[in-house]
Amino acid sequence: MSDVWSRAGAIAGRGFHYQDAVGAWLCALLLDGRVQGGRLVPEGFEDLHIEGDEHVFIQVKSRQEKRGSFSVNETLGFLEEMWGKHLARDQAGIDPGRLMLVQERAVAGEVFSAIDSVLGELPDSHQLVIGLRGRLSPEDAESLLSRTTLLTLDWQVAQSEAVDAIVALTGAVRGAAEVAERQLRVDIADAADRNANARDAVTAASIDRSFARHRIDQIVGLLDRDALERALVEGVCVPVQFAADVAAEDYYLGTSARPSHIAAGLPAPMPEVVGQAIESMNDGEPVLLTGPSGVGKSTALWSAVYTRRDIVWYQVKRTTPDAIPAIVDLVRAMGSSARNQVGLVVDGVGSGEIVDWDGLREATAHLDGVMLLGSVRHEDLIGVRNRADCAIIEVALTEEIASSLHQNLRQRGLTESAHWREALIESHGLTMEFTYLLTRGQRLQDVLRDQVLERVREGREAELQVLALAATASRWGLPVPISALSAVVDDAGALRRALARLVEEHLVQVANGAVDGLHPLRSRFLSESVHEAPPPSAGATIASLVALIPESGLPALFAGVSRDMAAALPSATEALTHRIRNGGIPDLVAGLRAVRFVDLERRAGRWIEVLDRHNVTPPKRLFAIQLAIVDSDLTELPFPANVTDAVSELREISREPFEELTDLILNVGVDGAATAVFDMRSPREVTELLAVAQGIAAHLLLELVVAIQRLATSGRRIRAFDSEPSLDDLAELLLAAQSFDAGVAEMLLQAAGGASSVVDRLRDRFPWVIHLAVVDGSDGQILFGRLLHVSDELQGSADANSKELARLGIACLPACVSADIATLSADGLPYEIGEHRMGVSTLQRRYLYSQSSVNLNRQTGNFAAARIYEVTATQRVSIGFSGLTLADALLKKLALTWLRGENRPRELEALHRLRVELDALAMQLVPVANSPLSGDQVPMADSLHTLLAGVAVDLPDRLARPANYRALAMYLSDTLVNAARSSENEAWEMIDRDPSELIEYLES
Repeated sequence: MSDVWSRAGAIAGRGFHYQDAVGAWLCALLLDGRVQGGRLVPEGFEDLHIEGDEHVFIQVKSRQEKRGSFSVNETLGFLEEMWGKHLARDQAGIDPGRLMLVQERAVAGEVFSAIDSVLGELPDSHQLVIGLRGRLSPEDAESLLSRTTLLTLDWQVAQSEAVDAIVALTGAVRGAAEVAERQLRVDIADAADRNANARDAVTAASIDRSFARHRIDQIVGLLDRDALERALVEGVCVPVQFAADVAAEDYYLGTSARPSHIAAGLPAPMPEVVGQAIESMNDGEPVLLTGPSGVGKSTALWSAVYTRRDIVWYQVKRTTPDAIPAIVDLVRAMGSSARNQVGLVVDGVGSGEIVDWDGLREATAHLDGVMLLGSVRHEDLIGVRNRADCAIIEVALTEEIASSLHQNLRQRGLTESAHWREALIESHGLTMEFTYLLTRGQRLQDVLRDQVLERVREGREAELQVLALAATASRWGLPVPISALSAVVDDAGALRRALARLVEEHLVQVANGAVDGLHPLRSRFLSESVHEAPPPSAGATIASLVALIPESGLPALFAGVSRDMAAALPSATEALTHRIRNGGIPDLVAGLRAVRFVDLERRAGRWIEVLDRHNVTPPKRLFAIQLAIVDSDLTELPFPANVTDAVSELREISREPFEELTDLILNVGVDGAATAVFDMRSPREVTELLAVAQGIAAHLLLELVVAIQRLATSGRRIRAFDSEPSLDDLAELLLAAQSFDAGVAEMLLQAAGGASSVVDRLRDRFPWVIHLAVVDGSDGQILFGRLLHVSDELQGSADANSKELARLGIACLPACVSADIATLSADGLPYEIGEHRMGVSTLQRRYLYSQSSVNLNRQTGNFAAARIYEVTATQRVSIGFSGLTLADALLKKLALTWLRGENRPRELEALHRLRVELDALAMQLVPVANSPLSGDQVPMADSLHTLLAGVAVDLPDRLARPANYRALAMYLSDTLVNAARSSENEAWEMIDRDPSELIEYLES
């Protein structure tokens, strides 16, 4: 008998688990007659067995949701195992009875729900029938099929059906029936524990029908029906149900997590956070999960509840003073204890009517068996008074969770993205935004639109006004000061309530005295929804923002409007003109920079048209625009004719005046702009104004020059020179002024003290100057200077000193067209190292650019890149990795072909196909565009493209020309090897691939 008596499960220790839930379910079915038998024995001859006229031997198999269905082979293995135990019992003379396999999940997606059916009723073609007949002898297979029931029983369904049966038997309220069902589980677990020491069925602990009915009646009779019903009827609490629903898939489309999502196995597991929460609750600590809005707090919360679904959980909807006593009465009525725990879950502490977490914690602290779990946003955590009495657990969208979530989306066909890391970075750690970036689902937009329409229906105008401004601004990364909102919502109380409600519903956030969105995506959808039901119109909102936001935000605002809301541009420019006329100089400078983006947006379409018409390949497009911007001479450069022709056309476009910029100067007034040159208090402001103004129409530029000269003649003071500017600031200003107008530059030089003053300041800056003067040359004035060099250690580099003297001198002396700077040794002879003269500069003005003009060109290049390139970092390195793999194969084949001198058509054709395929990939490699407002320049050189294109095209062509092998060697070492090394710096982490071996091979 001991050989067939199962003790392994009991010895391993049983608690509240799936097997106990199945046991309680069977007890309920024994009582209502759906299952026949006398007593239920846990951990006896099987996981569970029922003794009666015909024994039933039950094996129970649980499975986590994330693992999905049981496979057919897994189920066949369980059935084969059960049959082996059956044969052992048969040999021991035990009633063979019936067999039942209860599984928590379906079998390959198929659900078996008939408790009175046997496997023999399945068709002969069924995979289980075929499998059993293949694994067992014909006699054993038919016997198993005729006596075995397979049942799919979800944990939540088992609990719910048991509770339903108890309600039907006793007429008890559902809350009381839940407590009774939970007690039956405790009894099942206790019997399993005792059976660890039982040697046979005679001494085994069990639950019979009489005991089960007595236990139920005992529990129901002790409970306070009114107390159980009060909290539920009044809506203070609701029972937590984990049944999956048909709408559960909306988790991936932007809705907040709810129990059905967890039951369906949709969210990515959060084992670390959930483990911490459960451990703290098991230690008797109240737990608060915290983090920013949208990070996944609700997912973690309901995952923790689901993991401990062996206890009764109620979701608390209110923690107002009148609600807390009802919650306490409910817990007491449930008979909470260490063996009959009751959980209270509070999702969203500090929002709505969930205002008193501390009160709930204090009221339940003295009650045994109460688990308290809540979620709270960072901004609401301050409302929890006694945080030290709680376990505060931070929730974050980690790489592990993001990877798992991405895998779930891929498995369900909800994303085509092969990689997730870039989406994680762009989501700012917010789960909802991360999911949207991967799926581009509609649900996020629908959820936000519903929130806006609810406010429209209820007439919550203050909230709509705030949302229109804050969401529209934050879609372009701009916060709106609360002080500015006060000018729109003049009732301070209404503004305070509106902000509180919007923050509560995760639509905006408040920080540092300003209102901002949670994420540009969320803000974009909110902005679009608000303006679908005007007022306000989009134009009115933009006009208000132009008037309200700090001047530093104007360029970003106009860049965004020109790209995303072009119809609102007239309102924006009108409001900007009004602001500049009534504002200060900072408004003028920022406004000029802002409308320049509008002009660039209009040029973008023309750039693309020219590049398309000349068939300029993607990698060369930005290069062509950059060459046109800097007005490069291409006559001596080896560019293809199509690129040269495109650059010529692009150059003509770049020389055209900016229309919006011209119109703004006209509307503000030339005199106003000229006056600003004199009234600005910083040389850098004047520099920027003169640099930006060079883009206006020629006739207006002349009017502005005349107006400036007129003010200078009248004796108007230049405030930027009230205190002496640094030599570097003066150089920048005069360089920009020289490009603007030579006469204006000379006027500014005189205002700064004249040429003699500059020369004196240069002597002070470079104390080793022994001669410095402005002399006449054939093409104009020359800065002539000689430096004495004694020691690099004392003076620094002679070359650096001479170049810096030439740069500052030419910049600060507008009449100088070049420099003649040389360095002498102590003996008066030219300073030389070996045969090389050192410390010489013959810099020409035409090669000298102000930093302001460089910045403007860089900004234009970034704008161009953002419009002509849409590739992401992930897409770029995916293409690059494929290219490196191809390049590796091509080089190996090329080496064999070249070394062996193979010229068979088949070999050459294969080589050609590889070259064509690699060249096509190289043509897809384009830079990842920066923001148009970024100060980082998109590089003109692309090492990864150079490497792949070189292997595909240049290297094979050069190998075919033996006379140029010396040049080939230099090309390999200087160009391809350096390109390979630089390619190591690409963002390979975006695709979790390491190309180092491929790159090392290419280098070798």
